[in-house]
Amino acid sequence: MEGKGAFTKEVDAALLAGDADLAVHCVKDVPADRPLLAGAVFAAFLKRDDIRDALIHPGGVTLDELPAGTRIGTSSVRKIAQLPVYHPHLECVPMRGNANRRLEKLGAGEADGLILAVAGLERIGRRERRPWPPT
Repeated sequence: MEGKGAFTKEVDAALLAGDADLAVHCVKDVPADRPLLAGAVFAAFLKRDDIRDALIHPGGVTLDELPAGTRIGTSSVRKIAQLPVYHPHLECVPMRGNANRRLEKLGAGEADGLILAVAGLERIGRRERRPWPPT
């Protein structure tokens, strides 16, 4: 990753150059310590997506039911920090890529289970996965 604003820079540049009339960003990708572009405003905020995460595991079990040493993939820095605290029997495997790519990595055996955002699963049409409450 390029750092702060990596996901917004290209779109912002198009807006500044007049090549775009508006920009749509995920608020989590907008750096809080950088001012908005001159003349830009947050014109609207969409309804928030489902905030829960889902455990994707072939056995359809919960994190507590998994045996010690089970490898759980995630791209979330927060989950990488939380998993050893709440589930020290599990091994956290940092996993990059979009939701489909991470599901492919799971299928290829790079992890035994996967934690993904429910909202991301809904966006790719995979609602059948089991959500669990945020910690």
